[in-house]
Amino acid sequence: MKVMGEAHEGICEAHQSGRKMCWLVRRYYYFWPTVMKDCIQYSKGCEASQRHGPIKQAPSVPMNPVVKPWPFRGWAMDLTGKIYPASRKHHCFIIVATDYFTKWVEAKPVKSMMSQAIITFIEEQIVHKFGIPESITIDRGTSLMSKEM
Repeated sequence: MKVMGEAHEGICEAHQSGRKMCWLVRRYYYFWPTVMKDCIQYSKGCEASQRHGPIKQAPSVPMNPVVKPWPFRGWAMDLTGKIYPASRKHHCFIIVATDYFTKWVEAKPVKSMMSQAIITFIEEQIVHKFGIPESITIDRGTSLMSKEM
C-alpha cells in the first residue's frame, strides 16, 4: 500500500491511472503477483482522482427519439445469432422486432437467416397480429436487404 500510495500520490501528486502506476512501481523494481490488479483498484478508489479526472464524453450529436403517434405503426427489427449451441430443433438465430410506441417485443427462433424466414416472421408475428405497419427500421443486414424483402 505504501509503494502504491507513493507512486499514485507521490511528491508531485500526479494521481496516475492504474496502468501508469503499475509501470512506475515496476520501474522502481517492486513486484508482486497481483501488482496490475492492485494498482488499478487503488487508482479507482482514489477520491481526488475521481473528482478531478476527465469527464466522460457524451455523444457529439444529440440523440433524436423516434416518436410514433399510434401503437404498432413503427417497428425496429434485427437478427441475433449465430447462437452456439443450437437449440434441440436446430434453431441458431433469433428474429426480434420491437414496437416504437409500446416497446412491445416479438421474437421467434429460426434455423437460418434466409429472407423467406424473415418474411414469414413479419407476416405471422406482425401483420396478422397488429396490421400492416407504416415502417420497419432495420440495420441493413444482407438478409434484411434482399430483393424478396
